[in-house]
Amino acid sequence: TQDTPLTLEYAGTVKGKDEVKVTARVSGTIVAKYVKGGQYVTAGQALYKIDDRTYQAQLLKAQSDLAQAQATANNDLLDLQRYQQLLAAAAISEQVVTTQQAKVNADNANVAAMEAMVAQAQKNVDDTVVTAPMSGKLAVDDVAAGTFAAAGSTTLVSIGTADPIYVQFSISEAEYLKYVGASVVPGSALPTKSVQIILSDGSQYPITGQIVEVVRAIEDSSGSLIVK
Repeated sequence: TQDTPLTLEYAGTVKGKDEVKVTARVSGTIVAKYVKGGQYVTAGQALYKIDDRTYQAQLLKAQSDLAQAQATANNDLLDLQRYQQLLAAAAISEQVVTTQQAKVNADNANVAAMEAMVAQAQKNVDDTVVTAPMSGKLAVDDVAAGTFAAAGSTTLVSIGTADPIYVQFSISEAEYLKYVGASVVPGSALPTKSVQIILSDGSQYPITGQIVEVVRAIEDSSGSLIVK
């Protein structure tokens, strides 16, 4: 009597540990492209440039509104200080000072709002340069210069990592319960079952893998579980 290892074979797909679809935070026409498909990029590297003329104009407008709000606030503050001196000399009523103080408070709130608008406008200008969110290799689905990019929806290019990678495959519910589920203790890690990869040419990948993730629910369409 001896133990016989049981081998199950499945068709799998190789996937990078991290794969990201890059989109722009602002809308506009792509006026410059700094990379090409298949290229390796590092996190923070510039990928595309979106036409920023509209956003530059919005920034100038916000800066102008802020300067005007600051000037109004400074003038009203000087008036308040003068009124306070007159109140000390009993030359005006306290109501005048109270009204002017409320006006200064409103001016300060308006200045803070204008500062927020300047910050947002500056962010929009900065976001016209689309950068890589992570280091990795670009896919070949990169769009060309001249393409209109809609904020948050147009995929400019995909980035994926080549190390480490997953092999993803599906097993039936019955097989999972028979060969995997029985060895899973609630609250413990997944079982370290040995996984070998056979490449499409029949050769064996030299590194042994382990089951690291199992999807939480059975797929309705196939009745199977995805395993990584």
